[in-house]
Amino acid sequence: MFPYFDRLREELIKNNFYAKQAWSDHVHWGYWEKPDSQKINRESFSAATVALSQKIIAKAAIQDGYKILDVGCGFGGTIRMLNEKHHYCELIGLNIDGEQLAVAKKLTKSRNHNTIKFVQADACDLHFEKEYFDVIITIESIFHFFDRKRFLQEASRVLKPKGKLVLSDFVPILCASKILNRIENTFNLAGKAYGKLNIDINKNKYQKISRQSGLSIKKIEDITKNTLPTYKILKEYFSTMSQKDNKVFSSATSWIEFPSRFGLLKYLLISMEKNES
Repeated sequence: MFPYFDRLREELIKNNFYAKQAWSDHVHWGYWEKPDSQKINRESFSAATVALSQKIIAKAAIQDGYKILDVGCGFGGTIRMLNEKHHYCELIGLNIDGEQLAVAKKLTKSRNHNTIKFVQADACDLHFEKEYFDVIITIESIFHFFDRKRFLQEASRVLKPKGKLVLSDFVPILCASKILNRIENTFNLAGKAYGKLNIDINKNKYQKISRQSGLSIKKIEDITKNTLPTYKILKEYFSTMSQKDNKVFSSATSWIEFPSRFGLLKYLLISMEKNES
């Protein structure tokens, strides 16, 4: 389902030093505040993945006692970060992949009077009560969902009024979204390594589907430049694989990197709030 995650899980089980050093908690792109002057290596990448999660969490303005849903929670790194920082919260990590959840459960122990649960489910069919959560977070997951609008509708349904949804997404510029998505659907260039991707989206479409879902976009932040060093680290890691695997993973990564470096594909942080009834 997600070859990239599957491979990392295998390497972590084998105690691969490179994998543990870079991805032991957060399996997503990194955020460098000053990418032109900071050192780019495995150690800084690990710190950069933490920095990205921290940046998204800060946008959610989380308080003690909140009910929080992390959709596409991966190995549970963001849940563990919240578990360390906050008290008396209900933390739920949701993922469609049971193998990832097995790792998350193994690595995560509740503390600070928080309750933690990991749930295997479809992000577009959230089996939670209406107006249950204060905050929903989804980091580098929404492009895997079969329908962004359906997810936003579900997120709106289970959020309390004024509740927050904060997500990160790869979003093409308006003139490139259709062609990039058509190329990906035809040749499965990134999907061979990262799982099926849907990039038929742009900022205008986000405004439209969020409004139709009862959500208001409060801020869109373009952090593309701050994430670009990620590609160097990924390719270094892939070079340690077999020649066949290196070719698959590196070519998939280059397909994402090329339009990102040339301004066609943006890495955006999008903050939304549920409208009051």
